[in-house]
Amino acid sequence: MIIRMTGCPNGCARSTAAEIGFVGTGPGRYNLHLGGDRVGERLNKIYKENIEEPEILSSLDGLFKTYAADRKLDETFGDFALRANWISA
Repeated sequence: MIIRMTGCPNGCARSTAAEIGFVGTGPGRYNLHLGGDRVGERLNKIYKENIEEPEILSSLDGLFKTYAADRKLDETFGDFALRANWISA
């Protein structure tokens, strides 16, 4: 699973090209992006905006549980996020 995080929207960490990306919006607040692919050819999309750590952790717990239970054999997290309609294609 490819996860990238940056503290600002400038994109230095290429968080929009990850399966899970975090883009800082202010002190302690992030946009949570989902759906990029493992090779960086598909950009992710915003799943939740301007959230703090407790909501990030709660969101990821639920997403990971669903992914673990319902994914297809060898399906990546980014591909599953699209198939599960967590984000639009």
